[in-house]
Amino acid sequence: MITLRLAEDDDVDRIVALHVASWRVTYRGMYSDHYLDEIVEGERQRQWRERWRDRSASWTLLAEDGPELVGFVHVELDDDPAWGPLVENLHAAPSRKRQGIGRVLLGEAAAFVARVRPGDPMHLWVLDANTGARAFYAAVGGEDVETSPWLAPAATRSSATASSGAIRPGSERDRQAAARATAGLLPTPRRCGEPWSTASPKANTLPSRVWIQ
Repeated sequence: MITLRLAEDDDVDRIVALHVASWRVTYRGMYSDHYLDEIVEGERQRQWRERWRDRSASWTLLAEDGPELVGFVHVELDDDPAWGPLVENLHAAPSRKRQGIGRVLLGEAAAFVARVRPGDPMHLWVLDANTGARAFYAAVGGEDVETSPWLAPAATRSSATASSGAIRPGSERDRQAAARATAGLLPTPRRCGEPWSTASPKANTLPSRVWIQ
């Protein structure tokens, strides 16, 4: 049986392990094998330990099946004054995909934001090449609203782009939002449907902004 609980100080290593495992499966072919196999684990360790120094403006919820961590969602509450809290991470263990874990975690995140930031939107970004995630957000009512290029991680493709999605928690009437770029976005956003040119298009993926109502 899946249970949910807030992350605690000693959960960081388990979160990092699941985060790395998810990236290595999800982004294989989008990011270089060298990056995923040799670099991403150290980056995620540094990222989560930095986050754990001050969690006053963030929220991390875990999904567990007995002793096994099978998913987590992480929200940054003060990401942007216009677009509101950011769903920075939403991951299910690779072996537990398509079991409803991500949907439950996203719903809990929306409910949390509605409680602590009533009326605020909640947003996220997703790589255009991440077709599984894009299908998931579409299934929960997402609508691409903007696409923007961004710099891919070191030792991988020359550049990338990502999609953003947004959720306004609360009543159906209030479920409106947009999104903002996460760290690394270049200052040249474009609307979906506009052309994106690059010197080496096959080396890129496109991130888009998703609107979830």
